Parts: sequence; C-alpha cells; structure tokens
Amino acid sequence: MYLTSLFEVLPQQVTIDAIREVETLPRKYKKECEEGEVNIQSSAPEGPESSRAQTPSTVTGADMDLDGYQLALEEVLTWLLSAEDTFQEQDDISEDVEEVKDQFATHEAFMMELTAHQSSVGSVLQAGNQLITQGTLTDEEEFEIQEQMTLLNARWEALRVESMDRQSRLHDVLMALQRRQLEELSAWLTLTEGRIQDMENRALDEGQKSLQKLLEDHKSLQNDLEAEQVKVNSLTHMVVIVDENSGESAAALLEDQLQKLGERWTAVCRWTEERWNRLQEINLLWQELLEEQCLLKAWLTEKEEALNKIQTSNFKDQKELSVSIRRLAILKEDMEMKRQALDQLSEIGQDLSQLLNNPKASRKISSHSEELTQRWDSLVQRLEDSSNQVPLAFDHGFCCGMKSDARVGFHLYRIKG
Repeated sequence: MYLTSLFEVLPQQVTIDAIREVETLPRKYKKECEEGEVNIQSSAPEGPESSRAQTPSTVTGADMDLDGYQLALEEVLTWLLSAEDTFQEQDDISEDVEEVKDQFATHEAFMMELTAHQSSVGSVLQAGNQLITQGTLTDEEEFEIQEQMTLLNARWEALRVESMDRQSRLHDVLMALQRRQLEELSAWLTLTEGRIQDMENRALDEGQKSLQKLLEDHKSLQNDLEAEQVKVNSLTHMVVIVDENSGESAAALLEDQLQKLGERWTAVCRWTEERWNRLQEINLLWQELLEEQCLLKAWLTEKEEALNKIQTSNFKDQKELSVSIRRLAILKEDMEMKRQALDQLSEIGQDLSQLLNNPKASRKISSHSEELTQRWDSLVQRLEDSSNQVPLAFDHGFCCGMKSDARVGFHLYRIKG
C-alpha cells in the first residue's frame, strides 16, 4: 500500500511580499516528507520532459541588472509555457481505478516539478521588485517590469490552482473507486463464503455421480476465484492519500479493512485448495475402486463359468478324471493368486469410506464389497463341493492325496464378512 501526501505546500499566492516564503517552500516540503514518514511516488519521467524539468537559473538582487532580469524571466516563462501545455495535455479523469492510479502518479510527478521550479518564479519576482526599488529604471521600464511580474504571478497562480484542483479531484475519484472495490470484494466474499458452506453440507450420498457434480461446482468456484484475483491484485497496490484533514486515522482504517478482507480471501483460497485436493484424492480412489471391482466381477464370472464346465461325475476313463482334477487344481491356483487383489480392494474401500466420512456412501461401498465377498465365498464352496464329487481313485492309483490337499486349500479362501 502506498501512502501519498496531498500536494499542499505550493504557496496560496505568489506576490512580491511572499517572495521569501516562496524561496523556502522546496526545503520545507522536503522536510515535511522526511519527518512525516510518507512514501511519495515522484520519480520524474525521463526523456523530452527532462529538459523542462531543469530549474532555470536564478538571480539575486546583489548582482541584478535589467539584462539579467530579462534573461531569468525568459527562462521562467519558457518553462511555465511548457508546464501549462503539459497540464492541458493530461487526459480527463478516468472511471477505471487502475487508470486513475496512473493518472494520479503522473500528476503527482507534475506537482513535484512545480515544487522544484517555484523558487525560480520567486527569484524572478524578487529581482523585478529590487530593480524597481533601486530607482534606476525609467518609468517605461518600471511599468514594463510591473506588467511582467503581474502576468507571471497570474499565470503561475492559475497553474497552481488548476493543478491543486486536479489533484483533489483525482484523490476523490481514486478513493471512491477504491472504496467501491473494497465493498464489492466484501460482498463477493460474503456470497462465496455462503457458497462454500453449502458445498460443505452437500453429502456424497449418490456415489460417483454426486462426486462429479461436486467436482464441476468446485471448478466453477476456482474459475470465479481466478477472475476475482485480478481485483484483489489491484487492492494490494491500493493508494491511500494522507492529508491534514484525515491524517493517519484514515490510512489506519483502510489498512484494518484491507487486513480483514485479506484474511477472508486467504481463508477462501485455502479452503478451495484443500477441498480440491481432497476431492481429487476421493475421485482417484473411487475410480480405482470401480475399476478393480469391475475386473474382479469379470474374473469371478469367468471362474464361475469355468467351474461349471468341469466334469464331476460319470467319468468314462482315467483320462477324463485326470482332466477334471487338473482343472480344479488350476482353478485353485488362480484363486490363491487373486486373493491379494481381493484384500487390496477391501483396503481401497476402507480408505475411501474414511475420506468420504459419510455413512450412507460408506454403506453403499460396503454393500458392493460384501456382494463380491459373497460371490468369492460361493465360488470357494462350489470348488470344494466339486472336488468332493470327483471320484478319488486311491485304490486305482489316481492322484494320491488330492482330496486332502483340496480341502485344506479351499478353507484358506473363505472371507470373514
């Protein structure tokens, strides 16, 4: 935030009686800036205007003559004409806050230039006054100098008053626009905070479909935050003008208001980021759960169909019996290897339920998991039953120990619900 003091050190009237005061104004202004601890953006532009910014040479009464006075007057009038043109070339005060900030900074630099040259104006007026009081001039020369001094004083005073008026209007417009920015941001934050509360209260009770809706709404909120960020950035470079009337209290009030809005803005941004990370984590886990469930369902269907095709009775010969036993053994090995996937699926479901923190959604996840577990246990039971139905040819030398091994293996597959 920049603190800028109103340019009120220009003399209210440049007259012969005020010449000495005029000459001390630049030093007085500098002292006020140093003691007042205000930071003024007053870097004068470089380029064509730099030559105009050079302070004209001054003259003193001790060595003043008419030629020296006329030379100093010409230099001051040349600068004054350039300053008047520069002032007239300034654009009308904008209604855009950023443009007004630029206009304020530009005009402030112009006002600082007036301060730098006002001592030259005072020196010329002092020189003219001394020439008149010396009594060495003709009546015509004295009249001409008085006219010149009157004209110089009038033009200087007009430029000073108009410049002060423009700065005052820039100040009023800028403060009004910035206050409106603060009010708009406060209203936006109030609306967004209510929106956040509503989003927090919406439960994920419709499965992944409700999650997708939350993700879409959250992306919309993120887009709104990005759009509002432009306005917030403008407020981070807010200009506060401290003058004699408002003093530091106005600046302190705005700083306090900005700080509170900043805290609210930070809280909204933090919630949005944390919420997005959580939704993303839930979405990834949910997708993984659905994919693993789909794969396991397909696998169980495949094994159920394979078991249905295994012959368990009415064997014509030893070859048919061996084929059935071998197929049952392969199915047993497949289930042993798939057991880890079933455990992993259960862990994903538990992690997802913990993240959701929603009883209804957790019950749905548990229901799907229980359905798969029941199918798994059913397949284990059918596999065990099928092995018991296959005639074991111990007496004929077929597959010794198959019945015992099968039963032990099948009991390992059962899932405790």
